[in-house]
Amino acid sequence: MKADNMKYILSQKETPEPDGDFEDRLMARIRRRSAQMAVEKKYARLMYSFFALGLAFGLVLSLFMGNITIDIRDASFVVNRWFLQLPVVAILLFVFEKLYQTRRPGMRIEE
Repeated sequence: MKADNMKYILSQKETPEPDGDFEDRLMARIRRRSAQMAVEKKYARLMYSFFALGLAFGLVLSLFMGNITIDIRDASFVVNRWFLQLPVVAILLFVFEKLYQTRRPGMRIEE
């Protein structure tokens, strides 16, 4: 008896048909997403390039930086350049973490 009820219920069920333009809308959405991914890939390359360029420029600049001497009245303080670079390195690590998080799992920067 249960099997007959189930057959009756299943025979009465209507399966919805997708709209006629469903496939066209889906393909248009896929094309838009593909174009958006190409733009994102371009900007990701620029982002990594400028980060690497700035990092290299900062490294070269810091190699030529000398120790800083601060004179206050009769006292003279010498601040080591490496001590001044610690906050900069911490900020760079924070920026690199944020930069790395912008990558999406499906996005590759290869050609």
